[in-house]
Amino acid sequence: MLKLLTKTRFLIQLTTTLTKSKSQVVYIAGKVTGLPVNEFQAKFAAAKEKLQAQGFSVLNPCDFIAPDEDWKTAMRKATTLLNMADHIYMLPDWRDSAGAILEHRLAVKFGLNTMYE
Repeated sequence: MLKLLTKTRFLIQLTTTLTKSKSQVVYIAGKVTGLPVNEFQAKFAAAKEKLQAQGFSVLNPCDFIAPDEDWKTAMRKATTLLNMADHIYMLPDWRDSAGAILEHRLAVKFGLNTMYE
């Protein structure tokens, strides 16, 4: 039951975010695993701020995925977010992350516009 509630909250949050969107949606990808929480949250937040200033609606995985999520659950959520995006924004350290490499591959296969910081 707890997993169902967690999935439901995640989908409601995603739907609410996308409903408010009036512009192209960009997903941020970069290294998370192995970094201190405050470090990865700060770099993703800075990227989000930069992209919003450029007029994008931003899907920041840090806004949707708890820092203590296990990798598989986090990646399932991340790829769901990615599927809702028009673009993917790759942070400079993305090649140091198995998750971000996977997200990049999927984005290319899905035909998303790829942007690099």
